Amino acid sequence: MIIPITFWIFVSLTLSLGLYGTTHLVLGPNYSHYLEASPIFVKEIKVKDEGRYNQAGPMLYGFSTKPKLGVDRNWSTVHGLLVDPEYHQEIAVWLNKDSKVGLHCEVKNNGFHDVIVVILKGRESLEEWIHSPSNTHLGEVRLKMHGPGQVETEYRANEAADYYFAVGNFNQRTVKVVMTLNFTSKLYDTGRANYECSVRKGLCAVKLFLTGNKYAVLATENNTTDVMNVWYVELSYGARLLTYILILGVVVLVVYCIFKVMGHLDRPVEETEIVEETERAPLLPPKESGSQSSTYGTLEQDQESGLSSSAEDLYDGKICIICYDEPRNCFFIPCGHCATCYTCAQRIELDEGKACPICRQGIVKVKRLFNA
Repeated sequence: MIIPITFWIFVSLTLSLGLYGTTHLVLGPNYSHYLEASPIFVKEIKVKDEGRYNQAGPMLYGFSTKPKLGVDRNWSTVHGLLVDPEYHQEIAVWLNKDSKVGLHCEVKNNGFHDVIVVILKGRESLEEWIHSPSNTHLGEVRLKMHGPGQVETEYRANEAADYYFAVGNFNQRTVKVVMTLNFTSKLYDTGRANYECSVRKGLCAVKLFLTGNKYAVLATENNTTDVMNVWYVELSYGARLLTYILILGVVVLVVYCIFKVMGHLDRPVEETEIVEETERAPLLPPKESGSQSSTYGTLEQDQESGLSSSAEDLYDGKICIICYDEPRNCFFIPCGHCATCYTCAQRIELDEGKACPICRQGIVKVKRLFNA
């Protein structure tokens, strides 16, 4: 049971801490995020309010069919950024695939300035750029500004992710930058949702079923364009324990079958039978029905036996049990068995096994016998 239970714990931790782990999200205006989870492993998707919102908060929607990006919304934000020397400022926005953004930056200070404006996809890219801002391979878009002036560009999101619009200041004094962002965002159509809940209530949960709600979308109000509106929520997933129990049962059954087959192939009784068959069968061929059991002893015992045919001599202790030709004229030390001729005994003594063919005891020496 240790193997399947360990496997179950590993899978559960991977799903709960990795793929379906609890995350903390910062939502901005016109946020529309599709939450993907398998209803086989996830029972419900939960969103918890981490702040106190006086205005309309985020909404959680449930769908029986996968929602589509069917709404385009145009909105703009203007940011006045004071960037300290050798530092940076960034604006984070969630964008769905095919969303567009027009970026316009203007430096207000006079004098010579060295300012970099970049568009980064994902938190990891932002952290890499912070540690190595001079790396020209980082960033979806990279613009340089020398002295007071302005730059502008357009960008289309190639996948749904958090996008960071960052300004880096490489001067020895603070720089004032005005950043204007014009968005054409792709939003999910929530008009066909089967379930909706306001996160302002504290906790919202969408239960997932194979035949009911299978998809969820977390969104903010579509008419919100104020960049000061920021929402903090906790996203978590409830595991479907029945699935894990079934998986554990299958693993236990498979492991049981494997060990049963291995045990059947490695039975100790069969090993004994194989040893007896390979080692003794050639030395002691079966006698015909009605024959008496064979006796082996020293030469003195052999002389007391009567002589008859070769077969009778063999079973009466006269003929070598190896070659069936020469008489027995030696014995083994220390067991004392007299069962072979001297020639065959020498071959056995030189063999690597060096064991008596009667009792399988190790042979120390072979002594020859002579008739008076």
